[in-house]
Amino acid sequence: MEKQDKAHYKAKADYSLYTGKELPFTWAELSEKAKKNDLADIQIGDYKIIVLSNQEEVYMEIAGINTYVGYGEIPLGTHIDFISRDCLKKRYAYNLKPTNSGGYVCSHLNMVLQTEILPLIPAKIQQLIVNKRGLVECKLGSKATAWSWQNLGKLWLPTEAEVWGCGIFCEKPWGYGLPVQYPIFHGTALHIVKRLGVGGDRYNWWTSSTADGSPENFCHVGRFGLPNQNPAMKEFGIPICFRIA
Repeated sequence: MEKQDKAHYKAKADYSLYTGKELPFTWAELSEKAKKNDLADIQIGDYKIIVLSNQEEVYMEIAGINTYVGYGEIPLGTHIDFISRDCLKKRYAYNLKPTNSGGYVCSHLNMVLQTEILPLIPAKIQQLIVNKRGLVECKLGSKATAWSWQNLGKLWLPTEAEVWGCGIFCEKPWGYGLPVQYPIFHGTALHIVKRLGVGGDRYNWWTSSTADGSPENFCHVGRFGLPNQNPAMKEFGIPICFRIA
């Protein structure tokens, strides 16, 4: 490969690729489209750029349209789920102690998402985001023993199964309560591999799944695009994920 070609390849490889178009609709219009199940002119991979109050730009991609319609104790209606193309620039630990007890719902990271990161999103978008509810593992020791319906918050992380379409390191069987793979992750690693900030380096990023047989580890996506698990005190990337309905 010629030197110039190598430089061109490196420049391209340093940035994330997009498979959809930038959406021409306002967030309010997208919310109305979700409510009316109006899918005209929107598709998986289409995106909108939001600017957080700290001036960080985030590309929010449509990860799923009606992915969980009919799901839940009360059947979920029509909805659009967004997952950012890349992670935020800052890295986060799951917990400040070496434990995964209580899972995602009881974690320090969930608290950070709801109380520190959600307020960074423009208020007009926050008002349109709805809580995600799902069946998640009940984890107190090294093995989960049941599952229960829980509110995951307005911001959340996908489960291992929602990323890969199956469980690898997650609880078995209790980690399969949110089992539907988001279409944006199907058949390609392109959107599974994420970076620290737009154009940043590829980086590990957390899912919401606890690791089976471990009292400390959570499941994550490795920077090379592979499933893995690591201790809760590790600092990894997190995408912004939310639902409009």
